[in-house]
Amino acid sequence: MPQEPFRLSGPRPGLLVRLAWSIAAVIVLVSAAFLGALVFLAVLGLFVVAVLVTAVRIWWLRRRVLRSQGRGRDAGGAEGTTIEGDFVVVRRPGERDGEHGGER
Repeated sequence: MPQEPFRLSGPRPGLLVRLAWSIAAVIVLVSAAFLGALVFLAVLGLFVVAVLVTAVRIWWLRRRVLRSQGRGRDAGGAEGTTIEGDFVVVRRPGERDGEHGGER
């Protein structure tokens, strides 16, 4: 006598019932995957915001420390440096303003 798969009781469900349960199972699985993706994206978004806030905070603290040590941009950094001093215009003998002597 062949053994049947384990069943609780009653007759085997019909084709329509099995089809309805299959469709319901697919809907539940798709919904669970969608909800999982939304939760993942929400957590990823929070992580990105936390990283950005931390990076801006570190930049701000570093900038403040450098300025307090006198090494900031306003304290003679590479940008905006002005060198002050006197200069002398050197001309060849007999050369006047606007004339260029010889070849260039």
